[in-house]
Amino acid sequence: MPFTLFWTKTTGRGTLMNIRRVRQENQLLINLVFRLLPVQALIVAMGSINSLVDGVAAARSISPAMIGVIGLYYSLLRILEAVSAVLLGGSAVLCGRYMGRGKIDKTTGIFSLNLSMAFICGAVVTILSLAVPSHMADWLGADQTLKNGLIPYIQWYAIGILPMLLGQQLASFLQLEHQGKRCYIGITAMILTNIGLDILLVVFLKMDFMGLALATSISNWVYFLILVTYYFSREAQLSFHFSSILWSDFPTLVMIGFPGALLVFCLAARSLVINRVLLIYSGNEGLAAMTVFNMISGLLLV
Repeated sequence: MPFTLFWTKTTGRGTLMNIRRVRQENQLLINLVFRLLPVQALIVAMGSINSLVDGVAAARSISPAMIGVIGLYYSLLRILEAVSAVLLGGSAVLCGRYMGRGKIDKTTGIFSLNLSMAFICGAVVTILSLAVPSHMADWLGADQTLKNGLIPYIQWYAIGILPMLLGQQLASFLQLEHQGKRCYIGITAMILTNIGLDILLVVFLKMDFMGLALATSISNWVYFLILVTYYFSREAQLSFHFSSILWSDFPTLVMIGFPGALLVFCLAARSLVINRVLLIYSGNEGLAAMTVFNMISGLLLV
């Protein structure tokens, strides 16, 4: 009887501790998710903002009908946004779990895993963009008229893909470091740089789509450098270590993050199909009109 009573008390105490621990983890996850909501909104908005700036510059300095070039490439940007959202959503939940259990080394492992996968995805798209831009233009649905503008746009945009993806991921972890202001400073600097370079390269230097893509790529680098410099300071709590990467957690990360990014994937697939249909039945003018709609709806989706 005394042993039974002791077992019951200790078991009940252990169960109560588990319940408290689970509640603490859940509350931490809830706070983390709400803290990351502005960042997720910015990730969706960034592509739309850059495309909108490029679209205005293209319409005024190149040709209104050629806005379709940006519309075709926007489908690829949507896919990259979805990949970024998968990594962001899955990493946020896993970091919340490990932080709730006091496993800082595991949190560092997820941080390293996140940046590694973002780098790999960005590197693959960059290499394809530089190596086979003509095939990518065909895959995006360009006809011969738009292809001449889309190929240089793909090539020069490629140099800004890596900093774009890495910057989006760093923005989420900066929220964990209570460095949200740095994210907003980076966004502001990126937009202003893109606008200024569009005016310089497209309006004055007449570099057309090469100038549009180069301006966006440089602005992505500006955004990335503003964010990444924090992790070279002593204040940073997280740091990248290749030996700490939790490769085994990658399937779990994808399963957690994919449902939240499903809508963006569906929108990307829809754009790929609708763009081809419009080119066949409405021509460049129809695609240009749809591009403007997608730019504005991308902001409203936020």
